[in-house]
Amino acid sequence: MIWMLCAFNVACGGSQASPNASGAAEHAAPPTTPAASRFRLKVSLFPWIPGDTSYVRWIEEEFERSNPTIDLVVRDPAKSHDWKPDEYVGDLSYEWEKTGQALTDASSPDFQHLVEVDTMILGELVKRKAVLPFTIPDPGFLEFTRRAVQVDGTTYGVPHWTCGHFFMSNLPQIKAASSLDQLLRTLATAGRAESVDVAGDMDGSWESVMLYLDAYVDAHPTASASEATTHSRLDRDVEANLTKVGRACTHEGKNHCADDAAEAFAAGRVDALFGYSERLNEAARKGTDPDKVTIVPAALGQTDRLLLFTDALVLSPRCSAAECKDAAARFATFYTDARVYETVLLSRDGGQDAKPRYLLPATRAAFERPDVQADPIYNQLQGYVGGADGYPNQGVPAAKQSGVLRGLVANALGIKRND
Repeated sequence: MIWMLCAFNVACGGSQASPNASGAAEHAAPPTTPAASRFRLKVSLFPWIPGDTSYVRWIEEEFERSNPTIDLVVRDPAKSHDWKPDEYVGDLSYEWEKTGQALTDASSPDFQHLVEVDTMILGELVKRKAVLPFTIPDPGFLEFTRRAVQVDGTTYGVPHWTCGHFFMSNLPQIKAASSLDQLLRTLATAGRAESVDVAGDMDGSWESVMLYLDAYVDAHPTASASEATTHSRLDRDVEANLTKVGRACTHEGKNHCADDAAEAFAAGRVDALFGYSERLNEAARKGTDPDKVTIVPAALGQTDRLLLFTDALVLSPRCSAAECKDAAARFATFYTDARVYETVLLSRDGGQDAKPRYLLPATRAAFERPDVQADPIYNQLQGYVGGADGYPNQGVPAAKQSGVLRGLVANALGIKRND
């Protein structure tokens, strides 16, 4: 089969860009194949990737080098807040109605054969018949990511990224804390008096729902995260725990639970940065030494039952022809190859001063690449993801759309919102 040939080429010496004197990856021009004989594959990748967007060009060139009969066209990876108001098209990873149109309307200028979505919206796409079942030979996906791409027993996507909530600190003592109370006591006693104990962005239409679900399973370890998507008021234990976090976020009368706190963390004004692991990329660019950082899953209750998101490639119903399906499978196989992961994880597509992106891959093999394992942050993260559980792929969009949980969570945290 064609996808097997692609996998062999990548795993057995498919061209790997080598760094030049500046540390940036060198790119020989891909083999030239007449345009008329090349299949154009349109792909939208997850845009919320830290650091430089040079990885897009690297992916296009490396993939086409191994697959010269395919013209890979990657959608502009601009984040929603980077678009000019009159140019904004949509965030296809989250805006499920626009994603459904992009996957089903071949006449749309934003039509895509593959879209990398947060699987929280997968149920909505399946309901709209906007995706086809889609699998590739399993390269060793983390177990929870396999579940994240299944709806009613059918697999609709290929996992790629994952992420979740962590506390990051220069205080190694946080490693011993197994509950929220223990963590906050550690920060209060070991942290600096002039620093806020905790800071990070816990507000947002999606983030508030995700934070609540995470805190819910930490307060009730045997419960299902899905059941919390229907709550119209906060669980009493969760509310109490979020209030504790809000107090830890407060310093000299100011609440820092809605701050983009990476720079403040790098400057030593925050003892523990709350957020996704990739927030360390910005902190490192601002001066944080990752070798001195301890990162732990965010225990938001009596324990930490780590919940992680999954981002996955989903396939358009307009890609049912053999040529299109083969091209899509070739790309998904390439995209989840451990050496491709390694380049993006360690920012080898950028210059010599580029910092690792500290993203979480969805395969064990990516963590096992020698240079990834040698990184102190990835080495810590690898120990957490194996036993993680995933966010539900149904019910979350409705909870987000209602906006109820956002206001309740903000109130519990002590965040003052103007809307």
